[in-house]
Amino acid sequence: FITVQSLFSQQNHYIILRQDNANQIYNSGKTFPKKWIEDNWKVNYYIKFTNFKGGEWFIVMEKSNVTIKQSYRFRPSSQQINEKLKDGYKIQDICLFVENNSIRDFFVFTKISTNKVSNSFFTGKPNNSLNLINQTRKSINKNWLYQSAKSLKHGNKIRNAGFSTKAKGNNNQVYAHRVDFPNDYIRNKKSQGYYLESITYDNYKSAWFVIMTKKGNNGTSWGNITTNWVWFNYKSQTAKFKEYITTKGYKIIGVY
Repeated sequence: FITVQSLFSQQNHYIILRQDNANQIYNSGKTFPKKWIEDNWKVNYYIKFTNFKGGEWFIVMEKSNVTIKQSYRFRPSSQQINEKLKDGYKIQDICLFVENNSIRDFFVFTKISTNKVSNSFFTGKPNNSLNLINQTRKSINKNWLYQSAKSLKHGNKIRNAGFSTKAKGNNNQVYAHRVDFPNDYIRNKKSQGYYLESITYDNYKSAWFVIMTKKGNNGTSWGNITTNWVWFNYKSQTAKFKEYITTKGYKIIGVY
């Protein structure tokens, strides 16, 4: 039973929410929702988060008061990614997905500048350098904000990915592996003022990998983000998730 429960957890989307009204829409299904995205781009929605688990996509879009220029690319080369960064696009999100029995990369880019954007990213088969904890440690040691770590296994193939950005203000991040599902670790850090930045099952280490962040004074009002957030398993806690979205004024701040 424990093995089945752990496998079920690994294959389902985890949605992180915080109390903050926002006009968001989401799409979940086995087919990538190309037309849905394009139709909503036309009415000033932009892609906020992407994820792929258990053969299903989960895409979140958010309404903007202004037109936001975005693009996405399947299986981009490092040269193509770096060209987008040079053209003033930031990495909005990275998603690993399965296509033709192989694990591929999916990148979303958002235009934010006329100058080069500072994002650090990695994606590939895990090894001593391309593993989640080493990449996270390297980023945090540079005082960058680590935003997403993802790992996907298909058959005997494993691929990891992640990205970070130059931090604004004083941000404190902690990270850990836990073989058992990390409820206790997350609760303990939440009580210390941290919120859940990223969670994934690290297939290279056969353990859950968690990153949590405590926001400092960066000139931005984050409200009560450090305590007023929740997270749900989308499949097993669908009713709770919808209750928080529709009646309690929560918005999605992460999908893993």
